[in-house]
Formats: sequence, structure tokens, C-alpha cells
Amino acid sequence: VCHFCQVENERSTCSVCETSENLWICVICGFVGCG
Repeated sequence: VCHFCQVENERSTCSVCETSENLWICVICGFVGCG
């Protein structure tokens, strides 16, 4: 079961550097990273 819920108006950003480019998300814990 995925615990990640994204609001439509909220733009996803990297959890470390806050960039919004080239993002990936862990399907297990919901961590958002870049690169």
C-alpha cells in the first residue's frame, strides 16, 4: 500500500535539495530524491 499522496496544486520537490527537476520517488517509503 502506497502512503504517498500528492496534492494536485502542490509541486513535488527533492527532499534533500528541493529541486523540482529529474525527480524519483521510493515506492516503499515515499522519499522523493533527484538525480
